[in-house]
Amino acid sequence: MCVSLYRTAALLDVCHAPAACPISADKQAAQNKLDREFGWMVDPLLTGRYPESMRQALGDDLPRFTEKQKAQLKGSIDFLGINIYTARWVWHNPDKPFGWKESSRDKEGVPIGEQGGATWLYNVPFAMGNVLRYVGEKYNRQETWITEFGTGITGEGAWTGNQVSLAAGGARCLQPVIKTILYGSWVLKERGNIRSSHLTSDAGPADPR
Repeated sequence: MCVSLYRTAALLDVCHAPAACPISADKQAAQNKLDREFGWMVDPLLTGRYPESMRQALGDDLPRFTEKQKAQLKGSIDFLGINIYTARWVWHNPDKPFGWKESSRDKEGVPIGEQGGATWLYNVPFAMGNVLRYVGEKYNRQETWITEFGTGITGEGAWTGNQVSLAAGGARCLQPVIKTILYGSWVLKERGNIRSSHLTSDAGPADPR
């Protein structure tokens, strides 16, 4: 008897994508973005198939699994890790290549949260909780690892060693982080199991977009 001990793991960056308006077109656009950026990799490993929205968009250009392959893929993942830092509003826009537009500001120009130390980074505490809820409900997954989350403080890249301390600005950094942890803990009451995290605070390079 031959027993395969090889299993799979996935570690992905996730940008939470709430619909800009509570209308069906925007909700579907937000789901399509999540399917393309997260479900494309995760769905085959947990469900044995690609997201339906991608199948509709790509047709036969998307590979089709045999029944044997589906059985081998479904539930084959041992470890699911998520890096999550921010969120962007999403709304339907048929003129865009994938049918949606995304932005850190809503249709009225209001930012989704307080901007961090990089142009792409906005502090959105509810993002982690919503992503954990989504993963738990869609995939019936009891364990998900938050491998990275955090924020950035404007100008921290120029700090000296003496400035990198709680007294120098840690309170500003920790406030959104604490909110994120609280939102994530609240979701655990419904579904999920946070096992570990790697907390970071890094302004990083400016977004070239």
